[in-house]
Amino acid sequence: MSKSHPHHFGGEGGHFVLPGPLRLKSFGDDPWGVAGRNLLNLHLKPGPILSWAPRKDYNQALAQFKRDLIAKQVEDRKKKGRTALLMLPEAQLTPIDKDDHKLRKDIAPRFQEMWNELVAAHKARSNKAPGDSVGVASAYRDATADRIAWESAFRNTYYPQTLEARFKTGDEFGLEALEIIFIFMNKRKAPPGYSGHTHGIATDLMTTQGGQRHGASAGRDSQLAWKKTWLYQWLVDHAWKHNFYQLKMETFHWEFHSDGPGKDCYPGDWPSDRRTVLVKDRK
Repeated sequence: MSKSHPHHFGGEGGHFVLPGPLRLKSFGDDPWGVAGRNLLNLHLKPGPILSWAPRKDYNQALAQFKRDLIAKQVEDRKKKGRTALLMLPEAQLTPIDKDDHKLRKDIAPRFQEMWNELVAAHKARSNKAPGDSVGVASAYRDATADRIAWESAFRNTYYPQTLEARFKTGDEFGLEALEIIFIFMNKRKAPPGYSGHTHGIATDLMTTQGGQRHGASAGRDSQLAWKKTWLYQWLVDHAWKHNFYQLKMETFHWEFHSDGPGKDCYPGDWPSDRRTVLVKDRK
């Protein structure tokens, strides 16, 4: 497991340490860019101003932290009897829209039946605004593409939302920090190979309503906005009739289960006001 790797600045030989922690929040939502690496959420070891410390490799520590997290998620799923799937043969897949999003051949007709009903209802809306639309953002993806999706969710949502709590442990990449992000992320984002997308049963949906686009974003504000859309309420009311169920922690993720939703999805027409979204940022 990874050891302490504080953020750093300076040349290749080392970095200056300042009294800390120092945290700046005015550089947007992405703590991974150049500005983010050097300024956003800057956390430096307490010490005398401009004292010298050996160089630490933040990128290496971050990469190890992600490997540890995925390994911990995989171990959890193995204990629950889940199996990984790297990819499905092309012969087992079929497109569900003009953008070549695919599902398993045995599931695609059920989705298409639901989608035709949905589109007809959307066209019939009396309060529909110009530009309003519905669509599929993602469906089947192999484990390689699923790893990219996992990285995006980690980077844009779960890493920043647990950052403060992990800093408080004294080591943002230590064992305590790993447990914090594991608990926070594990029920919300499957490790590569264990997602419903990799198994060909899941779709991420998208909609534009009133000039605002709602895509497959796991952020709290995005999911709260999703819950106010016409598409979300239609899915809550009707998708279960076609055996499609919402993943509990993603308003936009709906997947097929022939024998009912299981514990990871909301049952049937479970009311939308009882479907929770991400909790507030960890403190």
